[in-house]
Amino acid sequence: MSEDIDPITEEKQNYLRENILEKNYDVNVFVSFLIEKKGEGGADIANWSFQDLKAVVSEFISLNKNNQENNNNIKENENKIEENEKKEEEKIQKEEKEKQEKEKKEDVNDWVNVEEQPKDKKEEIQNEKETKEIGGYGIKNLKEVKCQIVPNNEFSQCENIQIKVGSFEKVGGKLFSKSYITYLITTMPLNLKVRRRFSDFDWLHQMLVNTYNYCLIPSIPKKKKNLNKIVSDKFNESFLRKRSRKLEKFLSYLINDPILKNLKIVYDFLSIEKEEDFQKMKKTYEKKKLSSNLSDFVSLDGYANVEINSEKEKYLTKIKENTINNVNILKKINSTIISLKDNLIDASTKLKIVSQNWNLMKKKAIEYNEKDDVVQSYEELSSMFDNLSLYISKQNYVIFIHLREYFKFVKKNYNSMKEFIHIGENLKNSFYKSLKNLKSKKEDLFKKPETIAKWEIDPKDKTDKNTLLSNKELALEKMLYKETMAVNNQKQMYGFYLNRIISEHERMKNVNAERHLNQLLKIFERQTNTTTDFITGLADNSTALSIAKKEGKKMVKKKEKIVNKEDDEEILDLEVKKEGDNNTPENVGDKGQE
Repeated sequence: MSEDIDPITEEKQNYLRENILEKNYDVNVFVSFLIEKKGEGGADIANWSFQDLKAVVSEFISLNKNNQENNNNIKENENKIEENEKKEEEKIQKEEKEKQEKEKKEDVNDWVNVEEQPKDKKEEIQNEKETKEIGGYGIKNLKEVKCQIVPNNEFSQCENIQIKVGSFEKVGGKLFSKSYITYLITTMPLNLKVRRRFSDFDWLHQMLVNTYNYCLIPSIPKKKKNLNKIVSDKFNESFLRKRSRKLEKFLSYLINDPILKNLKIVYDFLSIEKEEDFQKMKKTYEKKKLSSNLSDFVSLDGYANVEINSEKEKYLTKIKENTINNVNILKKINSTIISLKDNLIDASTKLKIVSQNWNLMKKKAIEYNEKDDVVQSYEELSSMFDNLSLYISKQNYVIFIHLREYFKFVKKNYNSMKEFIHIGENLKNSFYKSLKNLKSKKEDLFKKPETIAKWEIDPKDKTDKNTLLSNKELALEKMLYKETMAVNNQKQMYGFYLNRIISEHERMKNVNAERHLNQLLKIFERQTNTTTDFITGLADNSTALSIAKKEGKKMVKKKEKIVNKEDDEEILDLEVKKEGDNNTPENVGDKGQE
């Protein structure tokens, strides 16, 4: 399956992209023009020499010059329409954002003026799960805030979903594109089957990182940076099998995450069969970005946990230490597996040499006309050591490929957790820095009563100025209401990520324990099969050696019988001969005289 990209074909494709696609000529018209010139084979770039291709492109451009000008004008008009639509969309988004900001201000005013609210308003605030202030200054300690409920799909109602990535196939390049590989993705028990390129997996991963970074997104194989390596590996079966296993682990992780598996983008990726529909779906999702509002985030119950306390922050520190330790341990495991692989390769190679030497002895035995049982013994010994070499080689494959690949994947997930924790720590540092500045600023303002006009009290707040000047705690709560609201938002965002990190860490521990066990069981199963084959081979060798030994004994006895028989016949012949000598005429005459 190994096949390098033809540089001449690539050069032709680049030429067509520059002179047809990038200049906005109609591709279908151009293909029809090629078929008109060369028949049905005209659409195949391989049927055109570079010189002929340049000539036909020049002819096509000269014939379609006027049409192209019209196309450019149409394109320009379309761009203007699209630009106007974009401006209109931005205007709508701006108005929506202002509306949300206004609602948030009203929410903050409700929190600040809780004591002035009627009884039913107090109950509404209580339903939002407000707790007592932490240190005052208008900073609220909410336990939860409302967000979006993750929508259900077919995966929501299905248990034990299994993802299989395999059956890769090469898709030939066309006039303007290169050859590429697609992977068949099968989702059971729903029996969903789609084909995706590696670039599609990369796109999905990037979209999840960009829009759902409050979930732990698993890693995918990296694109190779070595261009020479890409050319040699791109269509190599071993490389493709290895990549398909990694992509399967990526999708399996997504489908077992309670939030990620319910996302529409994941379901669409695994269910949309037609390439045209899939590309439209991609364009739709590419417009989405990570929202800065918690209300736009998703959770299973429609509430985002934003509670912060000292126990959770201490636990975050422990999670960080544990993650770093696990990454270091997995590095050592990886290093040990590599060392073990080298040792097993060395052992397998040496056993192969022993096998070759026994085979050489067999040839010499044949050459020197040694007994058949000796020759067969050498042959079976050679086979036995050859099987032992193969057995160790297969064990090495199981350990190195399956075990090392698995632990590398686990290590990458811990690295993803490190990045997740890093986001949480940045939010934490940003919040506490803003909180410190806000407190300091409010303290300074209260020390200067004459600057009360700069306290920036919410215009809707009707608290008397004298009351504020005489009540420091109340004043510190109500002044700089915009900055206080911003710090409260920072606190909520940090609290959300803090709780998400803790939740993901706990889930990761439970999932990893089950995943480790399943992976080890699979490896033991492969080892058992390999060992069974090896033992069967040894039994065959042993049986053959026993048979050879018995046959050898039979042959020895048979030869001894033949030798004894030959000796007896020789003795008989001698006796007959002796008797014949005694019956000669001379001997007969002598006997008569006697």
